[in-house]
Amino acid sequence: MIGLVNANLAVSIMEDNDTLLSYQNIIKKEISLPYKEREIYIVYDPLNISKLSLDIIQEMINFKNV
Repeated sequence: MIGLVNANLAVSIMEDNDTLLSYQNIIKKEISLPYKEREIYIVYDPLNISKLSLDIIQEMINFKNV
């Protein structure tokens, strides 16, 4: 998945791993969950992402499970 993000073809939700460290142009943001079985991140290239995608990412980051 990270390869698709790096190629400007996707935004991904994935668990943290060492592979993310090798991509300097990728941003990862933690998604807070009501419980933590795994840490997951949204990763994207900030230079090649649409405003709509950024808005969706922000909604996901701000999501509160009621």
